Amino acid sequence: MGLMDDIKADERPDAPRTKRAELKQKLSPEDYDDFVKALNDPNISQAAIRRALAARNIHIASGTLSQMRSGVA
Repeated sequence: MGLMDDIKADERPDAPRTKRAELKQKLSPEDYDDFVKALNDPNISQAAIRRALAARNIHIASGTLSQMRSGVA
C-alpha cells in the first residue's frame, strides 16, 4: 500500500472536511449567514466572532479565522 491508500483508508466520510463546512453543519442557516457577514465585515473583530461561536460551543482558532477572512480557507 502506498501513502495515498493509507490516507484514504483513514478518512471519515461523515466528518466535515473544513472548518467552514463544520460551521455550516453546526449552525442554523441564519446563524451561518450571520457568521459569513461578520467574517466579511472588517469592523467586527475576530475575538468577537470567536466569543460568539464559543458561546455556542464551537471553537475556532484565530489563525483559521484570519485565513477565512483572507480567502485562503
